[in-house]
Amino acid sequence: MLADKDRSKKLIIYLVVGSIAVVAAALLFMNAYTAKKGAAPFRFEAGGEGEKILSLRADRHHAASGLRGLFGSSDLRLDNAYLDLYGARITEGPGGISLKNTISEEVFRAMPVEKAAVIIARPIAIKIHVNQETPTQIFAQEGTIRIKERDILLAGDVRVLSEPYLLLTDKIAFLPETGLLQIGKYVMRTSDQRTEGNQITTDIFLKPQK
Repeated sequence: MLADKDRSKKLIIYLVVGSIAVVAAALLFMNAYTAKKGAAPFRFEAGGEGEKILSLRADRHHAASGLRGLFGSSDLRLDNAYLDLYGARITEGPGGISLKNTISEEVFRAMPVEKAAVIIARPIAIKIHVNQETPTQIFAQEGTIRIKERDILLAGDVRVLSEPYLLLTDKIAFLPETGLLQIGKYVMRTSDQRTEGNQITTDIFLKPQK
């Protein structure tokens, strides 16, 4: 009798594990099929009371849910993405510009793709706008917008242009909440100077910060 119960328990466990494996494989297949199939262009804008907060657009998009989607969240994948962030002048803070709350769950709540906690863009171009000016542009092979963490991780041939500076690196953590760029090994250039370093933290104008 005990042996029969043990066999029954093992059979149930095997069935559960097998079902999970089948579901996971199906989700992975669907994600791969969606990626190959392609999708329509993507566009999302956020703002209020006549003021823009951000604009995000891409040539193509698809949601890659996988196992994360099964448990309540998904990744949004964008091809050739363009992100515009609109800041405001402030009297205090890094660079005198505030980008606070531009990357947040509240801002992205109206996004047409539901449950997307992470947006992965390959490649990505970011422009920062302040009072009709565009003081800083960032380009990277990949950008990961983490909505809950309120940051953007950039990797692969990252270039930051803020006249008169051009910064080259492989990785940057962009923190809009504080207006800071946390940069690894880098090369900084101007028209007549070149400096190198292992790491640096700057504001969006590439001015060093403590």
